[in-house]
Amino acid sequence: MEILVSFCNLRVPAAPTLVLYDPNNGTCRVLKLPAELGEIVGITGLGSADRHLYAVVHVAQVRGRKSVLVIFDATDLSLLRRYDFCAASDVHSIWAEGDAVYAVSSGTDEVMKLLLRGTEVVSEEVFWRPEPNAPRKDHHHLNSITGVDGQLLVSGFGRRSGEHWQSARHGFIQSLASSETIVRGIEQPHSVLILGEAIAYCESRQMAVRVHEGQRAPSLAGYTRGLCRIGDRVFAATSVGRRVSRSSGQVIDNPSDPGELEGRCTISTLSLDGFAIEATMDMTAFGKEIYDLLPVERCGNWPVTDPA
Repeated sequence: MEILVSFCNLRVPAAPTLVLYDPNNGTCRVLKLPAELGEIVGITGLGSADRHLYAVVHVAQVRGRKSVLVIFDATDLSLLRRYDFCAASDVHSIWAEGDAVYAVSSGTDEVMKLLLRGTEVVSEEVFWRPEPNAPRKDHHHLNSITGVDGQLLVSGFGRRSGEHWQSARHGFIQSLASSETIVRGIEQPHSVLILGEAIAYCESRQMAVRVHEGQRAPSLAGYTRGLCRIGDRVFAATSVGRRVSRSSGQVIDNPSDPGELEGRCTISTLSLDGFAIEATMDMTAFGKEIYDLLPVERCGNWPVTDPA
């Protein structure tokens, strides 16, 4: 089994956006995406269901960028459908389940539900909002969604007290079915992952991976974002963030905040029991910011770019 790595190199023209990483031998292959998608400047969400692979692609426009849901055939990565989001904005993270895809619309502070008929999107509707009566703006920076036993969990930074997201100190993981806040007080959470009865997540500003009411990994190489499990190993990605000076310990801020660059782009292999770091793969050759990790298999027919 390999790991599909999505990059959100929004400020780096022509950078790779999807890379296959084989943790067994440490090799990486850059995937070749269909030209008809246009200029892709980042991919911020990955998902799979049945024979399909889903990705949230950000495509360059004359003014800014737009979020697009792309559906691939999982056998050969051929393009089956492109859907330009209508109501969602700045989409981060997706969860595919049955005939629906749930998308985190960070720009409007919502989780959207897209109903599918095959690969055709037949509706796009608001499924959940943390504050139903608030304006449709990025108040809580919702950013990650996952599902387990029919229940959806979403993470967000919480409201900020200043101009930048570095002032958000009340991050959360919430169940959408019960409205229960499962974890609170997290500094910039991302990448919620279910590990049996436990919930793991990245506490990005603390350069950490944690399990709710359990262990945490030692400080990793940068801004933690991107988490997956294969067998008895957990894989955690880090990105280049922004330097922070604080007497109480080392932290690193969101790459979108101001400041000097700090940290490295890596993928670390962690033991499932104890989260000890077993190996770290340097990914700086492909970019500065990883967003998502997705275990994949039977990808031998996926098109790759010619080596430089």
